[in-house]
Amino acid sequence: MLADVPTRLDHAQKANYGIELTGTAWLGYIADYVQDAPLETMRGTVSTSVGIDVEAKLSPDLTKRIQAGAGRA
Repeated sequence: MLADVPTRLDHAQKANYGIELTGTAWLGYIADYVQDAPLETMRGTVSTSVGIDVEAKLSPDLTKRIQAGAGRA
């Protein structure tokens, strides 16, 4: 999958990219990084090559998994 990144898109083409967070390594890293931060206010941000920033709130399921990884569940 990563061998295909980066890929140049022509005008009007669309791409979808995701990072799988079900592995314990990612969840553990995030849990260690945020430690006592309020996860309800955490947001994810993606910056596009055309200067658009998209911000999204974490899903409740992901928030619970991060809390479990941090021992806060």
